[in-house]
Amino acid sequence: MRRHATLLWLGLPLLTCALFAALEMSLQVPARLGDDWIYFHEFDSLPLLGSDGSGALTKNGTPADGLRFRPFCYAWLFVERRLVPNFVWSHAIGILWIALGGIALASWLVTLGIDRMRAGIAGTIFVLHPAQVEVWGWASARIDTMAMAMALFGLTALAARKPKRIVAFVLFACAYGSKESAYPLAMFAPLVPLLRGLRVRRAIEDAAISLSALVAMFVTKGLVLGSAFAGSWTSALREIPLWMHVRGWLADLHVLLVDPHSTAAPFGHVWAAFWFGVLVLAITTPLAVLATTSRLRQRRMLRTWRSRAPIHALMAIGFVLTIAVSFGVGVRPDLAGGCLWYLPSAFVCASIAIWSPRVLMAVWIATGAVLLHENLAPYREASKIMTTVEERLTREVSNPRAAIRIDSLPKEHGPVPLFFLMAELWTFGRDDLAPDTDATRPSGYPRVFLTWTSPSEPRDLTAIDAIWSEEMQRRGHDIVHLTYQNGELVERR
Repeated sequence: MRRHATLLWLGLPLLTCALFAALEMSLQVPARLGDDWIYFHEFDSLPLLGSDGSGALTKNGTPADGLRFRPFCYAWLFVERRLVPNFVWSHAIGILWIALGGIALASWLVTLGIDRMRAGIAGTIFVLHPAQVEVWGWASARIDTMAMAMALFGLTALAARKPKRIVAFVLFACAYGSKESAYPLAMFAPLVPLLRGLRVRRAIEDAAISLSALVAMFVTKGLVLGSAFAGSWTSALREIPLWMHVRGWLADLHVLLVDPHSTAAPFGHVWAAFWFGVLVLAITTPLAVLATTSRLRQRRMLRTWRSRAPIHALMAIGFVLTIAVSFGVGVRPDLAGGCLWYLPSAFVCASIAIWSPRVLMAVWIATGAVLLHENLAPYREASKIMTTVEERLTREVSNPRAAIRIDSLPKEHGPVPLFFLMAELWTFGRDDLAPDTDATRPSGYPRVFLTWTSPSEPRDLTAIDAIWSEEMQRRGHDIVHLTYQNGELVERR
């Protein structure tokens, strides 16, 4: 019975993720596209590893890309695209990795001696924290969620009563092979047994596992890419003053604890204020109880806090180490770039869940879920716009004689580069829409022509419109001219 209760609480992040994802998807019907289909389309045309060294395993591995070596994540995506090529499934699998991150955090806390209910609450707070906008909005691009889940499962394997060191080595290697943000946990892992009061030998053994996995990753990276370290890593430290890094880190902490609302969300500021109020109440309530309760209960509370002090210290160290590798990049008002604080936020959420009353944590979770829903509004709306355009284009291009012109599309929608996503969808991988190789114009033109309009960037497309129309007429196409207005495509006569 106790085992079942533990599994139930550990599964709470998965259950809440599933319910939240179902709500979000129900509001996007009939959206058939994934959130980041271009990211996946690149894997469709790449070999796993080509004879010239290029391929899925070495994607983004050039010096210009920062020598990013993420073989586990990219190999996973390579296989996934061949098993489930539907972009909607890619999004669903991405959400599953978010849930796995919450389960990994809860599992690790249980091995540290935190009761299963608080551990489950911590994992749930983490997955539904309103600042996790980018992780949910671009769930398909799951490099951060894969790195976090593998790393925390690796810490769990090491922290077990009987450490599973081989399993931990594999998990750490997978984490390091997903994203560089997991690297600091190689130094963090040996600190866990020390702060738990275990023997120094245990810390040395844990360090051997976490660091050897990182060394193995660097050696493999050097052999495959020719170099293990990118110059851009050190240039950021040399060229940017320390105070700017610190300011960026404090801004990340401000988002996680004070104001996690996106300026692109319609009512986010209202829910953010309520969310912060609940957090303040949750943090101060134990102190108020301590000041007003009996001496016997005061001694019990202080004894409990004293026993948990090393855990809070551990969470603080984990946050500092993992946020440091973000180099203090500034926070955007629409919370784009939120992947930088994804892994660090796990330690913040855990510490708050361990300290605060459970009832108030339940209210905080619910409020955070509402705020996260508000913050994701631009992504839902962008998905609907993209689906509207995609459905109409699919219908029109089924006629081989039609040439489709769509103007006045939005360039961006909040943090979503909407036009780029739509335009690339109709220019990559579509042989039937390829330019005419016998075109009279030098570059030729595809028979789907999309353009964006932005009040802040006026453009005169009269000349290129005339050239495209002339080319389509020369090929014998019937031009269908559509204008995007108020969420609909209106045909121009």
